[in-house]
Amino acid sequence: MIGAIIGDIVGSRFEHTKRENKNKLEFFHCQDRFTDDTIMTLAIYEAVKDILEVNCDEKEALLA
Repeated sequence: MIGAIIGDIVGSRFEHTKRENKNKLEFFHCQDRFTDDTIMTLAIYEAVKDILEVNCDEKEALLA
């Protein structure tokens, strides 16, 4: 997940544009920002984590 977020940030300045030079890429440029893709990735992570935690708690209660 960290790799996806870093990729989103590094590629953010190229979103909706055509890159002229595909061989030269400067990581973490001052124009880089996180995008809605990062927000959605984190939201899905949180939702899945919460569902798994609830299911684990329910299983433990059933086994007790």
